Amino acid sequence: MAYPEYYDILGVKTDASPDEIKQSYIRLVKKYHPDTHQGDKKSEDKLKRINEAYDVLKDLAKRAEYDYFGQSEQQESQPAAPEANYPQPYTAPAESQPSRPTKKSFRIRDILRFMLTKLFFLTFLALYIIFLHAHRDPKDPNNVFKMLLNSSQVIVQETKNLAQTGINRLHHVPSWQQFVTDTLFKSVRHNNVKSVGFWLYVSPASAVSVYVNAKDKQNHGRTLLMEAQNPEIIALLLDAGAPTEVADDTGETALTLAVRRNDAVGVELLLQANPNVANYVLPDGSTPLDLALKNNDTVIMTLLQKRLHK
Repeated sequence: MAYPEYYDILGVKTDASPDEIKQSYIRLVKKYHPDTHQGDKKSEDKLKRINEAYDVLKDLAKRAEYDYFGQSEQQESQPAAPEANYPQPYTAPAESQPSRPTKKSFRIRDILRFMLTKLFFLTFLALYIIFLHAHRDPKDPNNVFKMLLNSSQVIVQETKNLAQTGINRLHHVPSWQQFVTDTLFKSVRHNNVKSVGFWLYVSPASAVSVYVNAKDKQNHGRTLLMEAQNPEIIALLLDAGAPTEVADDTGETALTLAVRRNDAVGVELLLQANPNVANYVLPDGSTPLDLALKNNDTVIMTLLQKRLHK
C-alpha cells in the first residue's frame, strides 16, 4: 500500500521542529483555502491532505508512530527504493529521543480514553441536572425535565457521533476547553440561553475568560459576542467579561454586526457596556452611525448619537 508522504505534503524535512511544521501548515492553508479557490476541487483535495498530514505531525506520539510503523510498511512494499526517500524518525530537540510506542500501548491508551470519555459525559449530565433543578420553575415542577430535553441537544449529538465513529474517534477527542468552547458557539447560534448560562455558571473565572475571548476560525475569527443575537445571551456574555472592541478578520465588531442586523436592543446593551465602541471605524472608513444611516434605522441612530455626544 502506498504510504502518504506527510513531510512532503507540508514541504518540511523529516527532522523539522514542531514550530517549522506549524508555520508551513499555516502558509499552505492560506494558499489553498476555499475562500481563495472557490469551486476548485484540486485545491479542496490538497487542503484535505494538508490537514491530514498536520494532524499527524503536530502530535509527537502520532508522529513517532508514523515514523516507525509507516516507514516499516513502506520499506516492505518498496524494498528497492533508496533509503533517503523514507521519512526518518523524529528526534526531539535537546534531551533524548522519544521511545517508540508499541501497538499494545496504543490499545491501552484507547481503552483509557474511552473510559474517561464515558466518565466525562456522566459527570456532565449530573452537573447539568443539578443546575437545571436549581433553576426550575416552582409553578411547574416538571419544568426541569423540559429544560433538560430542550437544552441538551449538543451533548446528545456529540454522544451519537462518538458511538457512530467508534474507537478511532478517540484519537480526535477534543480537550475539555475546546469542547466547552465549541458547545458555547453552538448554543449561542441556536439562541440556547440555558445552555450558555450553564457553562458560564459552572466554569471557573479563568476558564470563562478563555471562552469569551475565543474566536471561531471557521467563521472569520468571530467571538461569541459577535455571534450572539439574543439579548439575554448578549447580557450573559457581557457580564462574563466578553470584549466589545475586538474585531474579526473582516474588521467587524459585535456592535457593527448588531447595527447591520438592526438589533436595537443588542446595540443598546453593547453601548452600555462600552460607549467607546460607537467611535469604531471599519476598514472601509465607515462608522456604526454610517451603517445605521444607510439602513435608515432611526432608533439605532438615536442611540449612537447619544453616546457620541457624551
